Amino acid sequence: MIAVKRARKSSDSEDSIRAFMLLALPLIAASSLTILSSTVDTAIMGHYSTTGLASVALGASVADLCTNVLLGALMGYRVLLSRSVGNGNGPESRLLTRGALLFSLLAAGTIAIVMCFFSREIIFALSQSTVLAEEGEGYLIFRALALPVFMVLTIRLAVASAHRRTRVSLEAASTLVVTNLFLDWLLVFGVGPFPELGATGDGVATFLATVIATCVAYFRSSYFLNKDGIEEDSEAAVTQFPIRDFLKVTWPAVVSALADYASTVVLVAFVGRQGSEELAAAMLAWRLHEIVFLVISGFAAARIITLARLMGGEQDSARADRNTNLAILCVGILAGVMLAISSPFVGVLMSSDQSVVDESSNLFLIVAIAAVPMAASMSYVARMRARKRMQEDMWANVVSTWLVQLPAGIFLLYEFGIGAFFVSYPLGWLFRLIFSVIFERWALRREGHS
Repeated sequence: MIAVKRARKSSDSEDSIRAFMLLALPLIAASSLTILSSTVDTAIMGHYSTTGLASVALGASVADLCTNVLLGALMGYRVLLSRSVGNGNGPESRLLTRGALLFSLLAAGTIAIVMCFFSREIIFALSQSTVLAEEGEGYLIFRALALPVFMVLTIRLAVASAHRRTRVSLEAASTLVVTNLFLDWLLVFGVGPFPELGATGDGVATFLATVIATCVAYFRSSYFLNKDGIEEDSEAAVTQFPIRDFLKVTWPAVVSALADYASTVVLVAFVGRQGSEELAAAMLAWRLHEIVFLVISGFAAARIITLARLMGGEQDSARADRNTNLAILCVGILAGVMLAISSPFVGVLMSSDQSVVDESSNLFLIVAIAAVPMAASMSYVARMRARKRMQEDMWANVVSTWLVQLPAGIFLLYEFGIGAFFVSYPLGWLFRLIFSVIFERWALRREGHS
């Protein structure tokens, strides 16, 4: 009897891991391909000119800040959507999607208008360089125009992923990468009849690739959802939009993303004042850090969906919690080891300036070290978000970013240079994990839980 129970427990564990991996791998591939698209932008500009790379770094820091604040606003939507799908509430899922779409388009459209009108002033404020402001103005305008389109893409992929159709994310991301690579080559360097647009061409390519990827995501997700009989589900039992729950889980995610990426913009501004070569080297390291982050975030997103669906259906989530946590920790260790081994070769692929390559190689090793505390922190945060513990996650992020990582980064930059500056990243991830545990346990004690 004991042997049978152990075999059944082992089988259940293997099934939960298999289900998690089937859900996670397409999300990871999609995240990796999406950041690969940005990495292609970086590599092409690195081989185009150091000034172009620095201007794109400044424009991308602002565009990424706005993008990730908007994505943070959709974090609550993803959690509520997964819970609604988990308990079979189709009408509520549709209402959530319509409300999130309207909110995203209004917010993204407003941000895009401001960025378009003040693109040159924004880049000049970060760099105090008229050359970089002129070079990066066009890039930032087209990144701004891509914002509303990207939000439509994100919502459509969230719907498909909540219904376990994660291959749509992979297909859309593959389209984005291939299209962006081809258009970058044509528009940055001016191949054939196309004009040489430099950094502006980089932005145009990103905008057009996002539009094409969004069309692919919409038609492919519609095909699969119609095939599953989901889009034709009855409109009966229409409920009111759960605005209170939506705002309760959304505003902390927005504040958290804003605090996170606003600190990056501040750090970019400080590094930009050190010179174009230092900024270009830091840009390569930031891009690599973002690659690791998005690979791990693919597992974290799958962990949120898995746990939220189980909790929404009032099922036992303990085994899935343990297995998914272990998977994310293993991924963090593996990513760190692989990055440490390949760091001498990555810089050569991304820039033709030897001084930039030499400077960035040392930074890559620090990014590799940051992968482990990053994985541990994101795994814990994913469980908090699945439990709708958004406020505790927000405070942990704000405190660790603005009271630990940002001051440490600025101090190390001015005292020891760009090499020591990146030590603040593994330090920041470690303290985010510590503060996440502290704030969640404090909230549980306040609510009377053991």
